[in-house]
Amino acid sequence: MATDGADVTPLRPVAELRQYLQDCETRARSGLTSSGLQYSQQQAAQACERLGVRVSARDIDAWLMAVPVTVPPDWEPLWALRRVWAQWAGEPAPSNADRDALIEMFFRARALRERPDEALEANTAPQPVVTPAPARRGLPRPAWIALGLVAVLGVALVVWLPLRSSSSPSSSSPAAPSSPAASSAPQASPTAAAATVAPEDLIASEDFAAGDATPWPSQWVQGMNPPSGARGTTSVENGVGVLTTSSEPSDANRVSRRLDVPPARNASVSLNFALRDALDCFPQIYVRADSKLDTRTGYSLAFEESGYVLRGSREYDAELLGSQAFSFALNTWYSARLDVHGTRVRAKVWPRDETEPRGWAIDVTSDRITAAGAVGLTLAGNTEKRSCSWMVDDVTVAR
Repeated sequence: MATDGADVTPLRPVAELRQYLQDCETRARSGLTSSGLQYSQQQAAQACERLGVRVSARDIDAWLMAVPVTVPPDWEPLWALRRVWAQWAGEPAPSNADRDALIEMFFRARALRERPDEALEANTAPQPVVTPAPARRGLPRPAWIALGLVAVLGVALVVWLPLRSSSSPSSSSPAAPSSPAASSAPQASPTAAAATVAPEDLIASEDFAAGDATPWPSQWVQGMNPPSGARGTTSVENGVGVLTTSSEPSDANRVSRRLDVPPARNASVSLNFALRDALDCFPQIYVRADSKLDTRTGYSLAFEESGYVLRGSREYDAELLGSQAFSFALNTWYSARLDVHGTRVRAKVWPRDETEPRGWAIDVTSDRITAAGAVGLTLAGNTEKRSCSWMVDDVTVAR
């Protein structure tokens, strides 16, 4: 019905936010299509997951729909989408100013969404007069309200009690810890660290399931092998990749492997890992590294005795970017993720059998290494003449 030019949209800031998101999505779809790739909101949701923000395809669809009016409770999912869509559109990474503008737009929309009375006053379209229906006989209104509350509480109890019983600690005795001899053998990790990756975003993956062998599968290229000493090698044991240093002291025992993929500037590396020896060895994940992975250049996530550390190295000059206290146990599986996109570098580690944390333990901005480089793993021992091993599994590298 015509309205003679009157604005009948009761939530103009909501409409502005929705149009902004629709425009960003349209550019992202066009960018992928021009590269011969397909776009879907499910792929966008998965990409947000890799940024540490949980978003569903249904959420995205709801935020882009005109009816019903939907605004998310937080701005972080919108910011994650904005970054994903910009990358797919081939645009520069959104700046802090872009983020602030989006946050301001979000809060304007959220404020009106939570004040429907003010929004309705903005609707200048005439409203039809509705004749109220005759009142029904029966219980007075307060009685109906009370009965409704009782029903709601009953349903809540029915849902809550089973959840409470299932989440309460078990009264049975804890399982006895395994002996060191039994736990020292590597075992394949049953759960991958990475979330599902869209095929067009996947750079490489490795689950070491092809069978036990020495050396690693062919997609892994030698970065460094120890020049001397015994046992400096890589192997696959019981479906797990194992890096083992030589018995030489210091950096002469380093062993490293990189993936045989084109140099990457943006990469998200996830893996499961376990430590078979004390943390006087130095296992590290590298992105934007030199081909040898000898710590000359790159962003690295290192696992150390007191926790994990993020560094940026340039010509062997390592700059500490962030650290997180963490207690590692031997022969215990953990999951890790190192994400490098543009000037944003992030990392997190968590027990493999637990749910991945939504946020990032380390989240910094750095322009120390800007060029594309190798992606890989490296392990070096200490100054003693003894070997040490690092077990890895379910390695995934995505754009």
